[in-house]
Amino acid sequence: MEKIIAILVTYNPDIKKLNAAIASITHQVDQIVIIDNHSKSLSGVRINDQKKIIEKLDSNMGIAFAQNIGISRAIKHNADYVFFMDQDSVFDGYTVKTLLQNHKKLSEKDNIKVGVVGVAYKDTNNKFVNHIWRDNGHKIEKILFTPQDSIVEVDFSISSGSLFATKVFDTVGLMDAGLFIDLVDIEWGLRAQNYGYKNFQVNQCIMQHTIGEKKINLFGRHIS
Repeated sequence: MEKIIAILVTYNPDIKKLNAAIASITHQVDQIVIIDNHSKSLSGVRINDQKKIIEKLDSNMGIAFAQNIGISRAIKHNADYVFFMDQDSVFDGYTVKTLLQNHKKLSEKDNIKVGVVGVAYKDTNNKFVNHIWRDNGHKIEKILFTPQDSIVEVDFSISSGSLFATKVFDTVGLMDAGLFIDLVDIEWGLRAQNYGYKNFQVNQCIMQHTIGEKKINLFGRHIS
């Protein structure tokens, strides 16, 4: 039986949203490791004591640094997979199981070196499901979300809602803590590709996720 540990990084979270995120994933994983980037308070967080580990950092070290602590802890406790989640992401009840099934099919049956398998997401600011941006060798192309395509190869998966086999970090390495927060997931995905791994988005799973604080319209484009 595979051991899966969720890694949740927090920083001054909205406690109501955080509790909703935790509740959506608790029954899907063996343990939740919360790495807190020096929040003012986590009072009111509801989580089963048998399933939680909370490590509070003395200052805000950024998401990549915190994720690396969680990964190292998961490896130390013999986890087979880690599942990344943000403090405001809410998942369907079958998310982790579906990601795991796809990861195992790709790696074991199709003999593909899998970097990360992630979910599609619906931005709570505008209710749109994400597009996929992919480098085709000549330009960055936009691929529209189509639920008929159950799984799509991508250059990278956004951090929240992504599943990694812990052994992949032996080759690709951990997250780049020097990036602090921006582009961490993109850089890791491209680095994994450089090592011959492929990354995927599973469209059967759509999480509710907030990108930025809001959307603004700038010269006809919606910007987070």
